[in-house]
Amino acid sequence: MLLVAAFALVAVLVSGSAQAGEKRTGQPAAEAAASSSWWRAVGSGDLRANPNMNRGSSGTFSQNDEMWLQCYFFGGPAGQYGNKLWYWAYNYTRATQGFINDTNLNTPGTAANPQPQAEPCLPAGYGSDYPGSVSFKVINAPNLVVWGNSPSTMWPAGHGFANNETMRLHCYFFGGPAGQYGNVLWYLAYNVNRNTYGWINDTNLNTPGTAANPQVQTSRCW
Repeated sequence: MLLVAAFALVAVLVSGSAQAGEKRTGQPAAEAAASSSWWRAVGSGDLRANPNMNRGSSGTFSQNDEMWLQCYFFGGPAGQYGNKLWYWAYNYTRATQGFINDTNLNTPGTAANPQPQAEPCLPAGYGSDYPGSVSFKVINAPNLVVWGNSPSTMWPAGHGFANNETMRLHCYFFGGPAGQYGNVLWYLAYNVNRNTYGWINDTNLNTPGTAANPQVQTSRCW
């Protein structure tokens, strides 16, 4: 039940109820997860509901706000150099939560050489199905297509899927563009045929909608 366990871990991070790691002075009721870290915001702007600059906001940040980086995805490009590294983060200064791009943090690394400072949020893997999913078929995959570890084309995971295989879609995020038309809709999905799961772009599914007019088939992951 690795997929269920992965969701349980993220639920802990999202709710702020992780019990591992050192407690930070003045930190909200939760204790920081051992894999998370604290950094400062650079500049100001909106926290995002998705790892994508153009898909919803969920709060704000300003210069030097304290940010608790809970986990990361690669998603849509942001900033002058197209940085694709995003963190699900809690803004301790303002008591808000959402995705923040690495460009807006005083973390090490660059857009060309990202250096994640937390664990991946929901990477691909092997495991059992997740309940309450909707099923669609794989299309536009003439060869074995590799799962994504994130809602992005970067850093594939090594599993895969092929045409006509059945995918059970658990949840979605808007992330990096993929396919001929730059579709930014991604699903965390379970491959019934191979007992693997990971991130698949909407362009590889027989779902309704288009890249220009996406029609999500699940709830957002969180």
